[in-house]
Amino acid sequence: VATPRGTIHSGLAASFLTIAAPSTSSRYFCTKGAGPRKTDAAKETEAESLRAARSAEQSEKLWNLMVPERNWDLMHPMIPLLIVGIVGLQVYSSARSESSEEREREEVRRFHEARRARHAESR
Repeated sequence: VATPRGTIHSGLAASFLTIAAPSTSSRYFCTKGAGPRKTDAAKETEAESLRAARSAEQSEKLWNLMVPERNWDLMHPMIPLLIVGIVGLQVYSSARSESSEEREREEVRRFHEARRARHAESR
């Protein structure tokens, strides 16, 4: 409680009241929200530390998302993406192999025809 002669600090019990001369440190106990005024350098340092903390938190989230052996379980959001990727690659591989098989069969057929033609000429 602030008085014209100073500040009264109350302890745990009402009987332990003391009167102190006003000072910069005692003012802050009585005034809600008051605190030491921050200089521009202190504000910049605090802003830098907040940015660094936010950056570290984002990095940790990304690391936890991308490192499977550390934090993944069956309910992890990357599991469906991996399953879709695996199925997509299997479908692509199957479709590609069918078309390449058809090309190989066509090449084998042409090779056999050419061989039969050479064999017929040599007789």
